Amino acid sequence: MQLSRLIFIPLIFSALLDGMANAQDWPDLNHYRQANNIKIILASILPAQSFSWKPDLRPAADILALNQLIQSYSRSEGLVFLDYHSAMVNDQNGLAKSLTKDGVHPNRAGYEIMEALAEEALAKAKR
Repeated sequence: MQLSRLIFIPLIFSALLDGMANAQDWPDLNHYRQANNIKIILASILPAQSFSWKPDLRPAADILALNQLIQSYSRSEGLVFLDYHSAMVNDQNGLAKSLTKDGVHPNRAGYEIMEALAEEALAKAKR
């Protein structure tokens, strides 16, 4: 029996803070994919309006921009893009209140949505 080889890469907002906002700074994922015959899923960053530990930061617009970059990069490199953001965002570009207690981390309902979306992405990657 041959097992599928798959890498799932969920991105977090700290990637932006750590200087990962430019695709040219990212590792050559397509090279890894081709050299190792693997499939790669890149997941979007969850929406957030603010962080309690960094109250002066308003990340919503940066998260939107970075997610657009991740999606574009995924398309251009033949990677599967998993869009958590669109399914979990509220009208103020934050995490929907029904899906979180603190506006940043998902609750059970949030993780249930994420699980269903991840299963869809896995199925797509296996095709």
